[in-house]
Amino acid sequence: MALLAVLAIASLIAAAGCGRDLFGPDAGTTPSLTGTPTSTPSSTGSPTPTPTISDTVVYRFPTPTATAPIGFGLGYDGQQSISANTQVNVCAPVEWASNSTITLSTAPPSGWFKNDGHDRAYVLWQVESVTSSGVGAANPISDLNGSGLWEIVRVHSVAVDTATLAAPMVYKYRTLGDGRAQACFVPEYSGLNVNTGARIMAPQWDGGTGGLAAVFVSGTLNLASGNVAFDATGVGYQGGTPGAYSTAGGVTFTVVDSLVETTGGSKGESMDVRSLGHHGTGRFTNAGGGGNDDCGGGGGGGLGGAGGPGGLGFANAAGNGGDGGGFLGVGSSDLPPVRLLMGGGGGGGATHHMNTAVGRGGSGGGAVLVFAATVQNAGILDASGGLGVANGTDGAGGGGAGGTVILYTSNTGAWNGTMQAKGGLGGLGGNKCGSGGGGAGGRIALVGKMGAGHCIVMHANGGNGAGSHNGGNGTDGAKTATVGTCPN
Repeated sequence: MALLAVLAIASLIAAAGCGRDLFGPDAGTTPSLTGTPTSTPSSTGSPTPTPTISDTVVYRFPTPTATAPIGFGLGYDGQQSISANTQVNVCAPVEWASNSTITLSTAPPSGWFKNDGHDRAYVLWQVESVTSSGVGAANPISDLNGSGLWEIVRVHSVAVDTATLAAPMVYKYRTLGDGRAQACFVPEYSGLNVNTGARIMAPQWDGGTGGLAAVFVSGTLNLASGNVAFDATGVGYQGGTPGAYSTAGGVTFTVVDSLVETTGGSKGESMDVRSLGHHGTGRFTNAGGGGNDDCGGGGGGGLGGAGGPGGLGFANAAGNGGDGGGFLGVGSSDLPPVRLLMGGGGGGGATHHMNTAVGRGGSGGGAVLVFAATVQNAGILDASGGLGVANGTDGAGGGGAGGTVILYTSNTGAWNGTMQAKGGLGGLGGNKCGSGGGGAGGRIALVGKMGAGHCIVMHANGGNGAGSHNGGNGTDGAKTATVGTCPN
């Protein structure tokens, strides 16, 4: 495994661009695809021309810079004890947000606004945007545009689909055709116990909302020892679907990018809003590429590290396993807590026997975001990637990359806990078919102070590839801390 780092962070999250008019005449325009989508590949082994994606970014978000601490909430939800798996966050899709107004895409779901006379806390999060990376992006990824920007706001009132804030936001957020943004309610406890066998669960990211488990605790957060207390495993960017060739087995060629389902497995979902629906071996930003040939394995998703490549297909031709998803790298200025990103989805496997029921790529890990004055015992915060799905006869899916875990605290007290964002394992392929590549490790940040004599374990390991015609291993992710951690 490669690409591990423990860096010092002197300040907390980023924010810039307040007061800038970022909504110009391009608002609502959609980036275009140039070229003509492929038709079904011919049996001669020569695929027809593939579409290319313009590198022009339609809308530019601000660049983050350091700002003030956030705090640990105001305890409005009192002391709570959780003894069963529970979702505490309710998220709503944001059409656009600017200054002191959030306009939702629809009326908010039940539980999103708690009308209790208090200005309640929400995470505003630009989950995806249009980057300048796209298909076959070079590593490390250098341009995230708005993907992963986030902040805490307080909602004062709601009328139909419009929320008014107690104070202006720092960034601006948008969906409007070239992004995905959401606002998620975050409870504020005075104290919280997460008991053995219970988890605070992140809802599955569905392309519009989800993927986040977050709380404020103004007092003590007590996490039962050895228990996964916060679980965002495999709820991030979605894995790619398996895809079949319409030709007989043994056809040998590689399609890097296509919009046609019969050109192999689809790429996973990534921080770039355009990635879903594309097939072929090329990575799409941090999403793994799909398997090619007639049963190549899908590539693993990427984030803190690079995803592992998918294993070779039936013809054993070079390049017909999916590429591993791209990574940000340990030297990136966009390490957490500056950006909040989910793990890239693994690519789907290609099918030799037209078996598309299995071989899906694993979804990436979501995000765990905890603000707690004091943490104790030895519980686990987990945003690991999902497993690539095995395929007993064909190409298997790549593993999802680990997501992001961020803990803000003023004292870890007696917490000898674990923060982890491991890459998911690649799925096992069929005989003479490619197994999935392993997902990369995610990104972890610990911001605050640690109790004397205690240490915190951080795991951001890449997942292993699998099988005959092995998929490659994902590489390790990135870890940042303002305090010491246990040796890993």
